Amino acid sequence: KAMCLDVAHDCNLACSYCFAATGNFGGKPHLMSLEAGRASVDFLISGSKGRKYLDVDFFGGEPLLAFDVVKDVVRYAKEQGKKYSKEFRFTLTTNCTLLDEDKLTFLNGENVSLILSIDGRPEVHNLSRRFRDGRPSHRLVLERAKQAVLSRDSRDYFLRGTYTRANLDFDTDVRYLYDQGFRRLSLEPAVGDPLDGCSIREDDLATIGEAYLRTVQFWSQCAK
Repeated sequence: KAMCLDVAHDCNLACSYCFAATGNFGGKPHLMSLEAGRASVDFLISGSKGRKYLDVDFFGGEPLLAFDVVKDVVRYAKEQGKKYSKEFRFTLTTNCTLLDEDKLTFLNGENVSLILSIDGRPEVHNLSRRFRDGRPSHRLVLERAKQAVLSRDSRDYFLRGTYTRANLDFDTDVRYLYDQGFRRLSLEPAVGDPLDGCSIREDDLATIGEAYLRTVQFWSQCAK
C-alpha cells in the first residue's frame, strides 16, 4: 500500500546526526534512474492487489537532487493508476535548500505533500545542519520553508525537526518555529550511538520530560 522511494543517495548538506551517513548511505553518491523509478511504481501496483489508494514518499538523501526522477515517477504513476484503477498520493521529504519556485509549481500542481526539515533556532539548526563546505543553512532553509507553506495556503505540509543533546530545551525551538508562522510541526530526538555527541542518553530523559511538559503547556495555550 505504500513505498518509500530513495531517489537520491546523495545530499548537499552534511548533517551531523544523519542516519544515512550524510546522504550516501555509506556508499558512492548516486541518483535513481528513470527506469528504476518506473519499475518501482510497477512493483507497487503489482503488490497492491485490491487496494485502491497507494502512497509514495520521495526520500533520500535529498530527493530534489533527483527532481527529474520525482517528476517522471509522479506522471507515470498517475498514468498507470488510471490503467489499473489506482489512486496515488505523494509525499516528499526535503531539506528545503533546493525548493525553488519552479519545483514548488510542480509539487503544488501535483498535490505532493511536503515534509520540511528544519530544527528550530538558527544556532541550533546550524550546529547540526550545514552545507558540505561548512556554510550554515538556516537562513535559506527558513526562507524556502516559509515560501513553500505560503504557496499552498498553509496546507498539506509538515515541519520535521530533530533535537539533540545540544538543545534538550527543544520546547524553545517549538516556540521559535511557531513564531515564524508554522503550525504543523514535530521535533523528534536524535537516536543512535549515545557516545556520538548528538544522540539522546538515558540520563537526559528527566530533562526531556520537562521540555515535553512545557511544550504541552505552550501548545494548549495556543489552542485557546
